[in-house]
Amino acid sequence: MGIRQCQNLQTLIIDASYCGLYVSSFRYLMSLAEQCQVLKFNLSHNAFFNEEPELIDKLICEDLQKLELDLSDIYIDAECFKSICNAFAKYSNLKSFDLQLKNSNIDDSCLQHFNVFFSYCTKLDFIALDLSQNRIGEKGAQDFGLALAKCINVTKIKIQFDFNEITDLGVKSIGLAIKDISNLKYLELNFENIRLTLNGECNFLFFSKEK
Repeated sequence: MGIRQCQNLQTLIIDASYCGLYVSSFRYLMSLAEQCQVLKFNLSHNAFFNEEPELIDKLICEDLQKLELDLSDIYIDAECFKSICNAFAKYSNLKSFDLQLKNSNIDDSCLQHFNVFFSYCTKLDFIALDLSQNRIGEKGAQDFGLALAKCINVTKIKIQFDFNEITDLGVKSIGLAIKDISNLKYLELNFENIRLTLNGECNFLFFSKEK
């Protein structure tokens, strides 16, 4: 009943942060979103994702074109993150993607799973990711770079890597990916409190013409 009766609903925005949600509550939110084209959920500061990591994989939004999901300050392990990315890979019509994962325990073992998502969502035009205050190092940055390189149609990218463990080699991996995205018009990268020298490998991101 309630919102489910709105058969023509195309945009759904719900802020359920700090709500102490249970798995059953998330199932209900998912059922409301099945016919939407635009979905914005703020689920930050809850703690139920690792109870059933496959749960988000059941979210069915075949027509979804714009997704904004805030999972900040939620403990997410690698298996849970894999389920999340596998779920996103089903949204083949997705054009705009904004995922907030600030302080969510994201490490190198998580970022390889972006590869599946970006491989299937080839219509993506806009990508925004907040990966700040996590435990991402060189291997994670390299895996992320390989995944990002698949987003050949993207025109706008905003990514926050601040307060992670990336150094010059990781930044170079990201630069290698970005240089091949020929349609890119807008790029915003945040490397605050990252150990960069601008004398070593990360010079590549800003100056190199290497092919």
